[in-house]
Amino acid sequence: MNKPINDFDDMPEMTDEMMNEFKAITPVDLHLGAAEVKPFGQHSWVDQHGPKPLGPGIIALDVLIVFLSCAMCWLTVNVWIWTFS
Repeated sequence: MNKPINDFDDMPEMTDEMMNEFKAITPVDLHLGAAEVKPFGQHSWVDQHGPKPLGPGIIALDVLIVFLSCAMCWLTVNVWIWTFS
Protein backbone atom coordinates (compact mmCIF):
# COMPACT_ATOMS: atom_id res chain seq x y z
CA MET A 1 0.00 0.00 0.00
CA ASN A 2 1.40 3.35 -1.01
CA LYS A 3 1.30 6.16 1.49
CA PRO A 4 0.08 9.46 0.06
CA ILE A 5 2.69 12.18 -0.18
CA ASN A 6 0.47 14.61 1.68
CA ASP A 7 -1.52 13.31 4.65
CA PHE A 8 -4.42 15.59 3.71
CA ASP A 9 -4.80 14.29 0.14
CA ASP A 10 -7.54 11.84 1.09
CA MET A 11 -9.65 14.38 2.99
CA PRO A 12 -12.88 15.63 1.38
CA GLU A 13 -13.08 19.18 0.14
CA MET A 14 -14.72 21.70 2.48
CA THR A 15 -18.20 22.50 1.20
CA ASP A 16 -20.42 25.48 1.98
CA GLU A 17 -22.68 23.19 3.98
CA MET A 18 -19.78 22.18 6.23
CA MET A 19 -18.72 25.81 6.65
CA ASN A 20 -22.27 26.76 7.70
CA GLU A 21 -22.22 24.02 10.35
CA PHE A 22 -18.98 25.42 11.78
CA LYS A 23 -20.34 28.96 11.79
CA ALA A 24 -23.50 27.81 13.62
CA ILE A 25 -21.46 26.63 16.61
CA THR A 26 -21.66 29.23 19.36
CA PRO A 27 -18.62 29.87 21.56
CA VAL A 28 -18.86 28.53 25.10
CA ASP A 29 -17.25 30.08 28.17
CA LEU A 30 -14.86 27.44 29.51
CA HIS A 31 -13.59 29.38 32.54
CA LEU A 32 -14.02 27.46 35.77
CA GLY A 33 -14.17 30.44 38.08
CA ALA A 34 -12.46 30.81 41.41
CA ALA A 35 -10.89 27.73 42.98
CA GLU A 36 -12.55 26.30 46.06
CA VAL A 37 -10.13 26.01 48.97
CA LYS A 38 -11.02 23.39 51.52
CA PRO A 39 -10.08 24.31 55.09
CA PHE A 40 -7.92 22.02 57.18
CA GLY A 41 -10.20 20.18 59.53
CA GLN A 42 -10.20 16.97 61.44
CA HIS A 43 -10.45 15.02 58.16
CA SER A 44 -7.70 16.78 56.23
CA TRP A 45 -5.39 14.95 53.85
CA VAL A 46 -2.43 15.26 56.25
CA ASP A 47 -4.40 13.66 59.06
CA GLN A 48 -5.49 10.78 56.85
CA HIS A 49 -2.32 10.10 54.86
CA GLY A 50 0.43 11.89 56.76
CA PRO A 51 3.19 10.44 58.92
CA LYS A 52 2.12 7.73 61.33
CA PRO A 53 3.80 6.54 64.53
CA LEU A 54 6.59 4.04 63.92
CA GLY A 55 5.49 0.44 64.03
CA PRO A 56 7.55 -2.72 64.50
CA GLY A 57 7.89 -3.24 60.74
CA ILE A 58 9.45 0.17 60.14
CA ILE A 59 11.80 -0.26 63.11
CA ALA A 60 12.86 -3.68 61.77
CA LEU A 61 13.59 -2.16 58.35
CA ASP A 62 15.64 0.62 59.96
CA VAL A 63 17.70 -1.94 61.90
CA LEU A 64 18.23 -3.97 58.70
CA ILE A 65 19.41 -0.86 56.82
CA VAL A 66 21.89 0.01 59.59
CA PHE A 67 23.16 -3.59 59.70
CA LEU A 68 23.64 -3.79 55.92
CA SER A 69 25.38 -0.38 55.89
CA CYS A 70 27.84 -1.53 58.57
CA ALA A 71 28.43 -4.78 56.67
CA MET A 72 29.12 -2.83 53.46
CA CYS A 73 31.62 -0.55 55.23
CA TRP A 74 33.37 -3.59 56.78
CA LEU A 75 33.51 -5.33 53.39
CA THR A 76 34.88 -2.21 51.67
CA VAL A 77 37.64 -1.80 54.27
CA ASN A 78 38.58 -5.49 53.95
CA VAL A 79 38.70 -5.23 50.15
CA TRP A 80 41.01 -2.18 50.43
CA ILE A 81 43.24 -4.02 52.86
CA TRP A 82 43.38 -7.09 50.59
CA THR A 83 43.98 -4.98 47.45
CA PHE A 84 46.78 -2.78 48.82
CA SER A 85 48.58 -5.33 50.99
